[in-house]
Amino acid sequence: MILALPTLALLIITIVTSSLTGITKNMFTKSVSQSTLGTWFYVLFQSIACAVLIPILSGGFGTFSVYSMLTGILFGAVCCGQVITLLKALPLGPFSYSMVIVSLATLIPTLSGPFFGETITLSQGFGIVLMVLCVVFSTDKKKEDDRKANVKWLIWCLVSTVLNGMIGVLQKVHQASPHKDELPVFLVSSFVFSAVLCAVMVAVEHKRSPVKEPVPFNAKGVLIPLLGGITLAFPHAINLHLAGIMPAAVMFPLVNVCPLMLTTLIAATFFRERLSVRRWIGFAIGVVSTLFVSGTVSF
Repeated sequence: MILALPTLALLIITIVTSSLTGITKNMFTKSVSQSTLGTWFYVLFQSIACAVLIPILSGGFGTFSVYSMLTGILFGAVCCGQVITLLKALPLGPFSYSMVIVSLATLIPTLSGPFFGETITLSQGFGIVLMVLCVVFSTDKKKEDDRKANVKWLIWCLVSTVLNGMIGVLQKVHQASPHKDELPVFLVSSFVFSAVLCAVMVAVEHKRSPVKEPVPFNAKGVLIPLLGGITLAFPHAINLHLAGIMPAAVMFPLVNVCPLMLTTLIAATFFRERLSVRRWIGFAIGVVSTLFVSGTVSF
């Protein structure tokens, strides 16, 4: 069972697979669909793949309780709600600022540690501040992104940010309960709920589309989301497990910001993407922040 691996190995796996999940989503938007319908279709098959793979990664379903099933459904609802609100926000305002605001949601579970009896050292606090700067500097404002900020956009962004932060909090809540060993039931309930909701949203979007956009039910349209589901299952299973054994102030910044840094490095190294000075500064800040948050460097 993969969760039996040492913590450092689990961190490496979750960071790498989280980055790969972002790459598969990018592949889907570039080669299959960029529409809202396409997004729901992608999440639908991604959820199906996760629901199947989670018990395999976890060594079976294990024990069952109504608590884990209901909190899992709530977790799935929050995840889907975050997607919906982000989709509402993106057309209304600047893309780069939207992604910065939503990415900063990692502060919510990170700072929740004291509610679970954990402490945040001064060095870790400094590292957390640096990680905020890393997120801000890692996103470029594109030239074509000329949409102006407005109240409606800001409201959708803030709701999406809160929901994104609640994802980590719910992971911590479940792992702090007596049912922490029921990880498969929690996650499978979540992804089954997500798949059902996404199937409904695909039907709704297809029906109300004025051009009757075709559902991307083809080899590429199915295989890429399934691949994304395989890569997503690893960080979901691992992050839920780590939420029960690592301090929030260490775990959440590492698993949320390090994939952003790795994606930047992959884009520059393998895809020959020319990165701006701003993004390289963000990457450098991220490296330093990781040293402080992990406790490798302290003062």
